[in-house]
Amino acid sequence: MTTIRAFLLYYLPLLEPRPPTDDDDDDDLLQDDSERPPVDLVTPFHNSLKQIAREISVVTTRRIFERIAVRHVSQRTAWKLLKDAAKSSKRKALRGMSIPEYTYCVARTTFRAHALGVAATWVVQSVVQVYKCFIRQPDDDDELFDEKEKLRLFARRIYSVTIKCGFSLVFASIGAGLGVLLHPVHGQWIGQL
Repeated sequence: MTTIRAFLLYYLPLLEPRPPTDDDDDDDLLQDDSERPPVDLVTPFHNSLKQIAREISVVTTRRIFERIAVRHVSQRTAWKLLKDAAKSSKRKALRGMSIPEYTYCVARTTFRAHALGVAATWVVQSVVQVYKCFIRQPDDDDELFDEKEKLRLFARRIYSVTIKCGFSLVFASIGAGLGVLLHPVHGQWIGQL
């Protein structure tokens, strides 16, 4: 599924039809399409491979974090971090809680259940930024920076990744908490969007 999703993400935009322009006439249909630039199929392929590697890295890192949680934190904490949030939400719906309490409990459970996944995403994105800022050789001379500029760029990128991951976790929790007002299991799905 990861492979199919990655290839569809980058190749589907190439299949979009070209919108007609105002200066297109009927006689333009008879002209050769040699004016149209050739479609680049290599760049989407490389982007798809990068996306596949990134997703596999995130899943592997999450599994490592799960193993660390099972071995090095208390059993209760590990259980809360590894809980299936959708099933938990369904069980909470049967308890007859008030709506504010139910919403809060589902949001809290979603926050805990997604914490390892978001942490894994943060680690992988941070490693990618380390590679981009310090290891990769620049393609052109415009990207040659001194060390202070590299550190500033790296700090800005890590800050951006941290903000994105933090908002992802918070909004997943809020979305799940509010989504349970529609349906207990669908609230988790809404929160993950």
